[in-house]
Amino acid sequence: MQEEGNITPTPVTILTGFLGAGKTTLLNKIIEQNPATRFAIIENEFGEIGIDQELIIGVEDGIFEMSNGCICCTLNSEMAELLAKLIKRRDAYDHILIETTGIADPASVAAVFISEPAFQKYFRLDAVLCLVDVKNAISVLEETKEAAQQISFADTIILNKIDLLADKKLDTIKDTLLKINPYAACMATIQADVDTKPLLDQDAFTPTRLEKQTHQIQDHHDHQHGHITSQSFVLSGHFDLLKFRHFMQVLLLLQSQRIYRIKGILSIAGEDHKTIFQAVQKQTVFSKGTRWNTGENRQSKLIVIGNNLNRKMFEKKLKECLKI
Repeated sequence: MQEEGNITPTPVTILTGFLGAGKTTLLNKIIEQNPATRFAIIENEFGEIGIDQELIIGVEDGIFEMSNGCICCTLNSEMAELLAKLIKRRDAYDHILIETTGIADPASVAAVFISEPAFQKYFRLDAVLCLVDVKNAISVLEETKEAAQQISFADTIILNKIDLLADKKLDTIKDTLLKINPYAACMATIQADVDTKPLLDQDAFTPTRLEKQTHQIQDHHDHQHGHITSQSFVLSGHFDLLKFRHFMQVLLLLQSQRIYRIKGILSIAGEDHKTIFQAVQKQTVFSKGTRWNTGENRQSKLIVIGNNLNRKMFEKKLKECLKI
């Protein structure tokens, strides 16, 4: 969409969750409950699309016209190629919904929107929603790393099929998921029947939202489920930006398969504003936050979620990045 010659980035919502969690049901709920919003829906294969086939009225370049005002796309080509096609048709939609496969790592999809300047002009990653089949949640977590990646990257976790479990078991599962990702919003539902309006336009990846969320971090506030840990760090002093950037680049290059997500606030030497940091796969993003108040205790706060993380080593390396 364009306003007075300036391009307003289109919000993008990623819908993830393991096989059978109810992603397609939720996707249809979103479309049904937001009739005034024209969605561009991205699926992996046309044959997997859960949209009512009677709505489809035409096809062009893998983009399917639909009678309800939405368009639906296939991911037979690379994401970048598909997004380039959507840029040319940005007046045809207001919001993009991406439904990943059950075994997909949402970070690989999110990285395109977070770290590619060519697409940031046109698209704004809004939030990652993760559907969880509560009846099979624990067994899936134990058997697959992808399930933990999906939960760790979610901004909102939706516990689905809660009618199949007793309340005590549901509480146990919720506690387990929040140990993996303690900063995600969490809601419970039956057959993905939720009010979907709050799920859209969350601005979860904006510096303002990340800064607000990171203020909750407490030092040594660690959570663990099996090999998956969520660790928080609070450090006094100021980071040397070059040292910190180098450490993160090397870390993500060597251990990107074990680190699912990093985000936080940094106090950088010589900077009057907070620096908002996030890492997605091997990509690092630094954004300008609010100004540090006069006399404020300038503490850096980081959340690290991953597999078999060595807290002592990580903390040691972080401290080595502080300005002497």
